[in-house]
Amino acid sequence: MKDPEFVTLRNRFLISILIVIIFASTLIAFMIRMLSNTDTVYRKIVKGDTMYILLVSKKCNRCQAVQDVLDENEISYYVLDNNSNSIKNIYSKIEMEDDIKVPCLLHIEKGKLDSYIDDIDDKTLLEEFINR
Repeated sequence: MKDPEFVTLRNRFLISILIVIIFASTLIAFMIRMLSNTDTVYRKIVKGDTMYILLVSKKCNRCQAVQDVLDENEISYYVLDNNSNSIKNIYSKIEMEDDIKVPCLLHIEKGKLDSYIDDIDDKTLLEEFINR
């Protein structure tokens, strides 16, 4: 027969572990949400920052080539999935229609849409856009 004191201690231990797991998973989910690129970019737009945003999609074959050009030119940029639900908040904030074609590079100046180039398939045009 099992010792009742042992059973009580074991049950308290298991309940404590369960509470830690629930707390940790909630905290991790909150941190992931807070650290997501879309939220970060939205906060920077609201703050009035200047930045480049590269809109991509999972099916985009040219998106990596655009990223390579931006990296070669040492351009700092944020990559966002154009198909995510949260991207609509950014479109609304910068007053942009959502009918663009990826890859699309947005230039945000002081929290406002300054210019963009979409359906990028020419390295020269992209370099002209970022070096203007």
